[in-house]
Amino acid sequence: RTNRAFKAIELRRPAPCAHVGRCGGCSVQHLPHDEQLALKQRMLAEQLSRVAGVEPDEWAAPLSGPEFGYRRRARVAVRWDQKAKKLEVGLRAAGSQDIVAIGDCPVLVQPLQPIMSRLPEMLRRLSKPQALGHVELFAGSSLAVLLRHMAPLSEADLTILKDFCAFHEAQLWLHGEGEPQPVEPGQALGFRLDAWDLELAYRPGDFIQVNAGVNEAMIAQALQWLAPRAEERVLDLFCGLGNFALPLAKSGRQEVAVAGVETMVGRAAANAV
Repeated sequence: RTNRAFKAIELRRPAPCAHVGRCGGCSVQHLPHDEQLALKQRMLAEQLSRVAGVEPDEWAAPLSGPEFGYRRRARVAVRWDQKAKKLEVGLRAAGSQDIVAIGDCPVLVQPLQPIMSRLPEMLRRLSKPQALGHVELFAGSSLAVLLRHMAPLSEADLTILKDFCAFHEAQLWLHGEGEPQPVEPGQALGFRLDAWDLELAYRPGDFIQVNAGVNEAMIAQALQWLAPRAEERVLDLFCGLGNFALPLAKSGRQEVAVAGVETMVGRAAANAV
């Protein structure tokens, strides 16, 4: 234990992000990137052993990408502080519902970073800050900003939001009652899987792998491991938007894709068409 403790101290580095320790988003930035991967493997091994009584015969090499600038989706917390009469905007704190103001988030893809940094100032200009919920940011075939709101927006507030998104060349989506909708009807939003020449439609709130590069590596790894024969059918459970199902279908194999949420089944079916 003593040797392990000394090794842990030797491996520590200054965390690259100034918000580590307060923001709940990243908890192991004090370790070099390769050690972060090794730690996650040890955590998985411990769970497999303790919960399932399983010891892997061998470990596949970890799939990894850049340490920073990889996250293509983020949910930004927004809350009106009635006592202080101010709007809190940021990311959730570690182990609590507190909100940490984030001016710069180095794990976001670069196109989302200026939106993240200017978002608080814009939201504080809106006339009903107490009616605002969260904000979701997304980078795919287009940039998108989704605002959750619990009361109708005034025309002045809508203009502020539209101008902000126009400046950042991002789509504006609103989520009041019902499903999220783009302010400009008919706007397409999605992400490409270039290796399979696919474009999958996406709507804010849908599940998506946040790391695009690692997502493609996961798909390629899954297809390599499966290597289905011509007479075999494939069952894809929790298929989501068709992230794994549709690259596999490009190979001509027959498969059944299943999801437990009706809207996701509909989106996967539309993507299949």
